[in-house]
Amino acid sequence: MGNLLFRTLMATLALGTAVTAAPALAQSGALPPRPIAAADPARRALALQLAKTLAPEDATIMAIERVIAVDIPKAMLADANMKALEQEYPGVIKAVAEGMAPVLLRYSRDSLPGAWDSIADVLAESLTQDDLRAALAFYGGPTGAKIIARMHQSVDFAPVLGEMLKTEDFGLTESQLARTVRRSESDVIDRLTPQELAEAEAFVRSPTGAKIVALTPRVQAISVAEANKPNPKVDAELEAATIAAMEKFTGLNLREGHEKSK
Repeated sequence: MGNLLFRTLMATLALGTAVTAAPALAQSGALPPRPIAAADPARRALALQLAKTLAPEDATIMAIERVIAVDIPKAMLADANMKALEQEYPGVIKAVAEGMAPVLLRYSRDSLPGAWDSIADVLAESLTQDDLRAALAFYGGPTGAKIIARMHQSVDFAPVLGEMLKTEDFGLTESQLARTVRRSESDVIDRLTPQELAEAEAFVRSPTGAKIVALTPRVQAISVAEANKPNPKVDAELEAATIAAMEKFTGLNLREGHEKSK
């Protein structure tokens, strides 16, 4: 379960940039990552500003909090052993999720700068300074800001979590991320006024918007690669937090049995 939670959180961190880069568009197939060429400092600084605009810390953390409170408990209840435990100790799943939250949120905040840097490298390599300024003007404006906020609010990881639970390594795939993006896009489009939708479509059709649309599959590929990197430290902390929360809620001594099973 530790790898599943970790990868879900990493995907959420990456999603801010992966899904808000091209509003109101159909995602294409993912492209393999390729080496990043160094960009000049001024363009790199604008690219980093854009990455932070697309994935604001507050909105990203709020999305992660929702994953912890809603999607992770759903994933746990899909496991037969955890479902049986919940039936015997009603409320234990919620207690476990709350016990893991500090670890997950701390790691998420610590990981954001790295996520911003990864996306900024791609943006700086592929966009001119004029492109970056145009993108910042759109996403920093009322319509762009509304799209970013709504994308973070509408992300639903429950279907992806269910699929990940059925695999041995709990790996996230590019197609899963792309499907999550498409579901969120539909919600965003439905909430835009005709004027806002026209403004978003005009940006997507502009030279800058077309470049960003073309980058979206590459950003998703990089996001998935980052999400699937193993992190034994986080896994160990999550495992310890899970056991501690379960022991506190149930009164059982789980550490002794866990140590014997290693």
